[in-house]
Amino acid sequence: VYDDVMGIAKPWVHKVMQTLLWMISDNFYSLMRRVGDFCVTGAMQVYVEIEFIRRVLGSFESPASRETLRDVRNFLERHMMSPSYGELKQKAEDIVVKALKSTRVMFACFAPASQ
Repeated sequence: VYDDVMGIAKPWVHKVMQTLLWMISDNFYSLMRRVGDFCVTGAMQVYVEIEFIRRVLGSFESPASRETLRDVRNFLERHMMSPSYGELKQKAEDIVVKALKSTRVMFACFAPASQ
């Protein structure tokens, strides 16, 4: 049964995941704009979450989701501006890298398929 289901579904998985990533990122951006103002640490926390999602599902990015995620990052970076902005951005990067390492097995299913 699994082979039959995968045989039928496999051609659709990539497109469905692309659409899902775009819809999530678009909805996320819409919700963030409604909040409007973030403190520096709040913006950094959301930035970490977005970067994590982007990197885990990166193989499913489409031009639309890539643009929306870029807009989200730009929006958050405006709220992260402070004298220690570079430090904050590096700290966010370090957190994302550590999270990706610690969850590598859990998210291995999203790795690009080798051909």
